[in-house]
Amino acid sequence: KTTDSWYPLVARIDKPDKPGQGSIHVSTEFDGPLLSVTTPRGSTVKSSETSKATAEVSTTPRKKVKKKKTTAFKGVLKVTVVKARDLLAMDDDGTSDPFVEVSIRDDEKNSLLEEKTRTKKNTLTPEWNADFTFDVDSSAGHSQFRCMVRDKDKVKSQFMGDLRVPLYDLLADRSEEHTSELQSQIGSR
Repeated sequence: KTTDSWYPLVARIDKPDKPGQGSIHVSTEFDGPLLSVTTPRGSTVKSSETSKATAEVSTTPRKKVKKKKTTAFKGVLKVTVVKARDLLAMDDDGTSDPFVEVSIRDDEKNSLLEEKTRTKKNTLTPEWNADFTFDVDSSAGHSQFRCMVRDKDKVKSQFMGDLRVPLYDLLADRSEEHTSELQSQIGSR
């Protein structure tokens, strides 16, 4: 499963007063199985519990239970952070020194796997072409793909924009649906 898309950068979820601006071009390739599992609606099932959940659903035919599909996965996710455009100017000279923190996160938004691109100096249209490889597994709690663009400063880096995509959307190649959802969230800037 391969995706190659531009994604809008949005504000931080925990700090909505810090808006994101611009967009980021990311390519992904997933090598591994995607397993759809039907579970009772409202329950959260980790892939390590997949066979148990399926058994519970199939052994209770008399009960009318609303069901939902969930996706279990395990494999290698290759990510290329290609470039960004229209970023915020964070420095006095009207430019920024952007880099990207690429991470795989869990449901509680904790970073489980993390990499960084190199910093590109004095630009609002950086090109990184940086490749990363992550071993992803839904049973290990991997649930979200995140790219956070930051401006490198001498003392502390500053937030510039955020991209968060549920891993199952990315792996199932539903990224176009998610991009449309993000664009409707940010409206016209």
